Amino acid sequence: MDSATKGGTIHSEAGAICFIFTIFFLNMLSRLGLAPFLPGIENELSLTHTDTGALFLFISMGYGIGLFCSTIISAHLSHHRQIASSAIAVGVSLLLLSFSNNIWTLRLLFTVLGFSGGLCLPSSVAILTSLVRYQDWGKVLAIQQLAPNLAYICSPLFANIILNNFSWRFAVAAYGIASILVGGIFFLFNNLSGYYGETPSLKLIRHLALKPPFLIMIILFSMALGVNQGFFSIAPLYLTVERQLESGFTNQLLTISRIFAFGMPLVAGWASDKYGLKKILYIAMSASSLATILVAVVPVGWLCPGLILQAVASVCFFPLGFAVLSHITSQQNRNIAVAFTIPFSHLIGVGIVPTLIGFSGDAGSFGWGIGALGAITAIGLLLLRYLPVGKEKG
Repeated sequence: MDSATKGGTIHSEAGAICFIFTIFFLNMLSRLGLAPFLPGIENELSLTHTDTGALFLFISMGYGIGLFCSTIISAHLSHHRQIASSAIAVGVSLLLLSFSNNIWTLRLLFTVLGFSGGLCLPSSVAILTSLVRYQDWGKVLAIQQLAPNLAYICSPLFANIILNNFSWRFAVAAYGIASILVGGIFFLFNNLSGYYGETPSLKLIRHLALKPPFLIMIILFSMALGVNQGFFSIAPLYLTVERQLESGFTNQLLTISRIFAFGMPLVAGWASDKYGLKKILYIAMSASSLATILVAVVPVGWLCPGLILQAVASVCFFPLGFAVLSHITSQQNRNIAVAFTIPFSHLIGVGIVPTLIGFSGDAGSFGWGIGALGAITAIGLLLLRYLPVGKEKG
């Protein structure tokens, strides 16, 4: 039976929720945490800057393939075992990566790492919304979304601590061992073994693709990823080149903004359960749009509060968005909805958006592109009225 009608509380399912959170955190850290080690990898293996930067392209390709394949695997392996297998596979990939000595091995293992990580997200959303009652979906998905925010903060801190005494190989191996241990322990949770996904038949895919709310969510997730990760990826270039800020100060501003944003998914999830999902969505998207426009036009002296507001508002969408996907799908096809929503949205929001903003910079001003992103996000508010939030649609 779907958790919309039956399910536990966050307190009663705290053990499973904590394990899924930890696995998702290590999943994100395994990818975000590699960035601080790239200079050491480049120097030791004598790579070009292009080769080094392109490694994340291989992670992205693997991640997208993993998301798609997760729908097939979870129908036979169960969501619980898929999450555990994802953590173990991520760990093994990192351990092998710590022994790599050439660019082709790195490319292969970065792809495998991305694929392994992609297996986790759809099943984690499906199992969390199956574990807890409908009234707590916003809260439990908000707890899950604290993981990537924590990884953004921890990855440079962990790197500084480890690299003071050890090499990048030790750090990567340590991440791998941690992921294997947590995944192995989670595998022993027998009470979660009954949750399976639905095989993504062409009929089911067509059913989802023809549902207007599902297509709307792809658009909204694209906007959300654009104002969050897409903006974050281009912000250093915008702030140093166009706003003439020193690079160290720029990094400090972005770090401070992410620290302020850390707990906001939890606040948004709690508020959506208390005041209504659609109402909080309107507020979050309106604030994201306004803050993004402000960052493009305010004087330099106001950039710090503008960046904080932009980061705080932009991270609020994700627990709300996953809650909406849970509303408009059934337990059986929920993981499929996530697996098909995120790759397309990621391509647009994290791939195309920063590319277009960069093109805007070449044309005369990064600010024009950032302001346009905020304005387009505001237009997306018109789509919220067509979401049947509050009703389960299988």
